Amino acid sequence: MTGDGGRGRPARGGCSGLRATEKPLVSERSLRYGVPVITRPGRAAPLPPAERRAALIEATVPLVLAHGSQVSTRQIARAAGVAEGTLFRVFDSKDDLVRASIARAFDVTAVAAELSRIDPSAALRVRLVAVVEVLQHRLERVFRLLDALGLDRPPLEGHPGPPGNARHDVLLDRVAALLEPDRAHLRLPPSEVARRLRLLVFAGTHPRITDGSPLSAAEIVDLLLDGVRRRGSTDSGEPTC
Repeated sequence: MTGDGGRGRPARGGCSGLRATEKPLVSERSLRYGVPVITRPGRAAPLPPAERRAALIEATVPLVLAHGSQVSTRQIARAAGVAEGTLFRVFDSKDDLVRASIARAFDVTAVAAELSRIDPSAALRVRLVAVVEVLQHRLERVFRLLDALGLDRPPLEGHPGPPGNARHDVLLDRVAALLEPDRAHLRLPPSEVARRLRLLVFAGTHPRITDGSPLSAAEIVDLLLDGVRRRGSTDSGEPTC
């Protein structure tokens, strides 16, 4: 024993230099593994205003498809990885964001770009099947959106790009350009073939017109190019050559 009554002995709890009543400022786990114990969920990285707007719209479109206009700002913020307040720094209201998302879903710009990527040197039937697949994908999305919103036709306002039927003319022009290499093999001008193809795609894809059994892209192309009559057959009473 020492004469100081125990003074000079290290405090209980080892050689850390801390008194028994003191607590470390960080946890033992943090000291051992070098990582913080508490983590916070990440937020989306800051974006320029135009990119932030586009990202919010992109995150909202599938939610509108699933929930219609009843989608909540909490659902949108979670899908976009931002705080709810961020939505209102970009859009004046949830309705403004929903309207912008609906307009984005009906926009034909991306569809026209997809049509432009189809190889014009491919065989005619191959080209047309690719065209129909692009158009059907868009229509399926449009029909789902109309159903979710309780609409029977696209909204008249809020679409980017050309107004009214001019939006469809953009797509018809792309399809006609893809038909141009085979103009000599068609009985009708490429523009008219494109128009009739659009009619077939719409009717053959619409869930109510098809009774839930839409035509495939290949079936629509077969109907356009070959019709339904067997080759070499004639109408009853029609003279044969």
